[in-house]
Amino acid sequence: MDNRRAWLYRIATNLAIDANRRQRRWQWLPWHGIDAAGDFTAQQADLNLAVAEALAALPVAYRAPLLLYSGYGFSVREVAEALDLGHEAVKTRLYRARKMFRRAYGEEDHDPPSS
Repeated sequence: MDNRRAWLYRIATNLAIDANRRQRRWQWLPWHGIDAAGDFTAQQADLNLAVAEALAALPVAYRAPLLLYSGYGFSVREVAEALDLGHEAVKTRLYRARKMFRRAYGEEDHDPPSS
């Protein structure tokens, strides 16, 4: 290892990118009612169950790219390679999967509690 400083900077950069990816991974999902302390409430458990049920309702052809992209932080290119699909096919499936998820989740039934 010739340049340890560059190696450490690369590790730090990758960790920062991963942390950012984790923070925005599920932003589009309707996770309402999460308190600032991060306590797991009964309401949160109900919402998590509703999200899991909505995901389970999606056909595998749409659930897989959605989970790889949004859940595990894969890029569109990585999802395409993992599923042996074209780049545009992945983008189309992600769009449709989000639409199907919203319909299955019934967003109107899970409005955030009023404060």
